[in-house]
Amino acid sequence: MQIHVAISMGDPTGIGPEVIAGALASPIPDAICTVFGQRRVLDPLGLPPWVRLEPAGDPADALHLRWGHPQIQAGRLQVASLDRALDAVIEGRAHALCTAPISKAAALEAGFPFPGHTDYLAHRTGTRDYVMMLAGARLRVVPLTGHVPLRRVPELLTREMVIRGLVVTATALVNDFGVRRPHLALAALNPHAGEAGRIGDEEQRLLVPGLEQARQVLEHDGIEARFTGPLPSDALFVPPVPYDAVVCCYHDQALIPLKMLHRDDGVNITCGLPIVRTSPAHGTAPDIAGRNLANPGSMRAALELAVWLARRRMERPSAAVGFRSPSGAGPRETAP
Repeated sequence: MQIHVAISMGDPTGIGPEVIAGALASPIPDAICTVFGQRRVLDPLGLPPWVRLEPAGDPADALHLRWGHPQIQAGRLQVASLDRALDAVIEGRAHALCTAPISKAAALEAGFPFPGHTDYLAHRTGTRDYVMMLAGARLRVVPLTGHVPLRRVPELLTREMVIRGLVVTATALVNDFGVRRPHLALAALNPHAGEAGRIGDEEQRLLVPGLEQARQVLEHDGIEARFTGPLPSDALFVPPVPYDAVVCCYHDQALIPLKMLHRDDGVNITCGLPIVRTSPAHGTAPDIAGRNLANPGSMRAALELAVWLARRRMERPSAAVGFRSPSGAGPRETAP
């Protein structure tokens, strides 16, 4: 059976349309791909004939777009594209959603009241417990806090956030990635993991208790997981990283090592949703949009992983499944 992937166009003035075209230059094995967007934006990029195109948004909004200059018209188009692609998955007409990057500022101007894809998808699917995972063949990371000022991270970080992040990540590794006994690391917030409270008490006050409670929750759910941490980042990310995933306290703590290893093939996955959703692990890159400079590798990897995850959800084999995408993203083979 072929897997049908619904693809949202993303910001039509960013690199989303061109990385979609580049990623689909050759067929995705065992996949049917439908792009939701405007022909005026996508046709000049040369989508191959095997790719379906479904209109989304008002064609008038596509008349005067400029590469690298998102405005309200671009915001309306990207929200319409996302809505139609997500509807296809929720209604069962597609098996997985793959989203090209959006301009958050243009989306906000167009009335989109969410900080990004992840929170919107959770809202639409009625999901309370979810995390953003960035993944490649050599590393998977999950940031507990997102796009917030660094000075606010300590006040936003809670024990409940730690528990949720560890539990959702471990559950996704088992159910979606086929890792039977996941080994997770928890990154410390402070240098040297706080040195027993001398340079920060968040490790003792939040992280260690959260880790222990997450272990209890997973044991109750019948999931056998191993935890290590909290560990200081300068020691944790020395390759090869021996963990199935690393849960981090803040955005850059997770994304710097991920992008050092997987700059051109990293994938963003929303774990915890009732649907499969992937995305390239990069933004709209307005400085190079329309210049045919964007690398489509991350988008290709996101599409391949969407197909693999959707098929796994349909088949759910009892044994762990190893997978390595030709583009480099996907679950690693994991020893039982």
